[in-house]
Amino acid sequence: MSLGQLGENANLVSEALKEKTEYLNWRKHIKNRNFYVHVYGAINNRRLNDYLQREVPQLLDSLSQLKANLNKKEHDHL
Repeated sequence: MSLGQLGENANLVSEALKEKTEYLNWRKHIKNRNFYVHVYGAINNRRLNDYLQREVPQLLDSLSQLKANLNKKEHDHL
């Protein structure tokens, strides 16, 4: 999954889920996606690398946990 896809998919998350999972800082990831996809000349490579090395892996781990929790809740309701 690319950085662009992360931000695009974050735009598809319902506001209700975003409110329940504010710790994921959805807005920040959407803004970062928009910046890195559209502002090529102003990209600071060190800052981009830091974001990719530190924040994206944490975000992916959190999203995996969220997905597992949502799947469990859905399964429990069946």
